[in-house]
Amino acid sequence: MSAVRNEERSLGDLFSDLSGEASRLVHQEIQLAKIEMTEKASNVAKAGSVAVAGGLTMWLGVQGLLAAAIIGLGYVIGYGWSALAVGGFVLIAGAIMTSAGIGRLKRVHLAPDQTVAQIKETRQWLKREM
Repeated sequence: MSAVRNEERSLGDLFSDLSGEASRLVHQEIQLAKIEMTEKASNVAKAGSVAVAGGLTMWLGVQGLLAAAIIGLGYVIGYGWSALAVGGFVLIAGAIMTSAGIGRLKRVHLAPDQTVAQIKETRQWLKREM
């Protein structure tokens, strides 16, 4: 009977060790997810700030070009019609660009891919160990 108790105890120890390892793996995967998402968020923020600065600069340039276009076309068809034509063109171009940007944003994948893969590996390891 004492041999059975030693085997049961060692089996309990094995399950305890397995539980501890699983807990540590889950904790490490959570840390990996945090690191991965922080890196992705940082990259998105940096790229976004550069894009916004560039967009504002371009906006200033476009304002000057639009004023010049309205004035130049105004000599030919009148300033009211000129402003209407240039404004309509800019509105259509802006709608096309906005649609394209939204399409690109929909394709951005922000899921923590490495963490998901690691969790799948851990799950398979746990199944093998059980």
